[in-house]
Amino acid sequence: GYCAYMYAQQALYVGQGLNELISITASYSEVLTKINQISTLSYNEILRQTALNLVGDAKNPILLIGKACDETTQIALLENTNDGQGLAFTFINKLFLAYIFEDFDTAIETAQKATKYLDTITAMYLVSIFYFYDSLARLQKSSSVFETVNANQDKMQNWAYHAPMNHQHKVDLVEAEKNRVLNNKIEAIEYYDKAIFGAKENEYTQEEALANELAAKFYLDWGKEKVASSYMQEAYYFYAR
Repeated sequence: GYCAYMYAQQALYVGQGLNELISITASYSEVLTKINQISTLSYNEILRQTALNLVGDAKNPILLIGKACDETTQIALLENTNDGQGLAFTFINKLFLAYIFEDFDTAIETAQKATKYLDTITAMYLVSIFYFYDSLARLQKSSSVFETVNANQDKMQNWAYHAPMNHQHKVDLVEAEKNRVLNNKIEAIEYYDKAIFGAKENEYTQEEALANELAAKFYLDWGKEKVASSYMQEAYYFYAR
């Protein structure tokens, strides 16, 4: 049960094609139901709903409500059974969706909920996903969040030292956004391009898309529409993949 769930969870965050992932998670849920693995079934359905939201198969893209699960009952059940791991999975996936769909207030609020349960998923890859999107969300809302972002970056940089292929481009993208907020344009440009290159080199397709999107928005805010257009086209291409 855990192998099935963890494969699918990591496949999402390394950028596997969403239609394929939805098909895989649906088949896993059938098997998990047959062998009565209730906890990992619920985790897998949270993940399947996350993927469904990303392809537009949900009324509200930041609510885990649809074919696979209903977060209203899911969160209540997880709380009643003191399933901290399930709550961590739920809130981190919701943080991811809220950030991607640009509801930054909800992203930050959801990150605060997730923080209480991080100790239940120690050593899981999803921990780094939390710190990555927590930092990115905070940098969209305020320039007074550097203490939290810098603390997050300290953790991310340690992981990047040991596994740069998984984490260095994430560190670089957060640094790009920090420099955007600080109006350090030259440094921001350097870090956006480093993040894009690192994500490309290590085949993190969705994070290559995100880095291109954020770079495009940076150039648009600067009034460099031609440059922004090039980055946004790249973002569109990799999101489509």
